[in-house]
Amino acid sequence: MEYVRLGSTGMQVSRICLGCMGFGDAERWTHKWVLNEENSRPIIKKALELGSIFSIQPTSIPLGRVRRSSDVR
Repeated sequence: MEYVRLGSTGMQVSRICLGCMGFGDAERWTHKWVLNEENSRPIIKKALELGSIFSIQPTSIPLGRVRRSSDVR
């Protein structure tokens, strides 16, 4: 995995970001096609194994718990 600096923050992030809009609780979210926690964990785990350390789920954060990468491992 290739890593780059995130703007002027000095933080290093993976060049590939895992978009997490499709993960969540279909009962509480606008989209009914989202994967629940049980079904999304293998995808997140694989991304971490491949070195992705950058994910984003900006629209869902107010609707549920925010998870750290270490919660998945």
